[in-house]
Amino acid sequence: MLRVVEVRSSQHSMKKLGISGCKRFLRWPAVSNIRLQLVLMVLLALALRLIVMAFLYPEQLDPTLDHWKFGYETGRVARSIAQGQGVANPLYTNTGPTAFMTPIYASIVASVFRVFGIYTKTSALVILSLNALTSALNCVPIFFFARKSFGDRVALWSGWAWAAFPYAIYFSVERIWSTWLSTLLLSLLFLVVLHLQDSDRVWKWLGYGLLWGLAGLTEPIVLSVLPFLSLSACHHLRRRRKTVVCAGDDFGVGIYHSSRPMVHSELSALSSVHSFSGYDGARMDHRK
Repeated sequence: MLRVVEVRSSQHSMKKLGISGCKRFLRWPAVSNIRLQLVLMVLLALALRLIVMAFLYPEQLDPTLDHWKFGYETGRVARSIAQGQGVANPLYTNTGPTAFMTPIYASIVASVFRVFGIYTKTSALVILSLNALTSALNCVPIFFFARKSFGDRVALWSGWAWAAFPYAIYFSVERIWSTWLSTLLLSLLFLVVLHLQDSDRVWKWLGYGLLWGLAGLTEPIVLSVLPFLSLSACHHLRRRRKTVVCAGDDFGVGIYHSSRPMVHSELSALSSVHSFSGYDGARMDHRK
């Protein structure tokens, strides 16, 4: 009888410990020291990505097909920019000026090539480290837009989840693509939209348009969500009886002026049909 009582009491105590453990787990992470946790999650995310990069970077150094695996089309265009040929030659041979991809990320890679050499080990490490840093910094906008929508605890969970997300760790250092810069820009745009829902200030909407132009010139597929996010912000402005027309005008001016110089430089280099496109098929065309 005593043994039965002891077993039941031990089971009861273990059940209590399990419930209390689950409650403690659900209360983690603590909402205090949020700034410190933001810094720690970015540092952890960066450290994880750099550790994985140490095993994956040799893939970029394969000399097959004239270092084709070093950035693929991006690496080819970056090499042309670094050699003074402009945005050109995205494939295996010299094909001349191109709008195969938008110029921002290729220009970043070209800047690294100019300093550390074309298709070198140092260039690969620098570019992949920049990708890792860009991916790690994405914890910050994820935290803030989750915080605005769901509160501090969900925001911290979201930030830590991105820091340890396996796909974000692996793919950010596995290949030289613009994906992680465009992901960061899209997260920033989503955060900005949440703050624009109750503001019609000129400078905010101008900045919003400028950021869209920058994102579009990094990866045009990002522009596919522009109408939905912008209409959502305008809808909330209208509900709050703010000036929607002026805000839309400011946004249009911002996106026009941010994208015009680079689009114009590409259009002037091409012939009858000009376009800039992303890997995922989004394309903007201009015909003479």
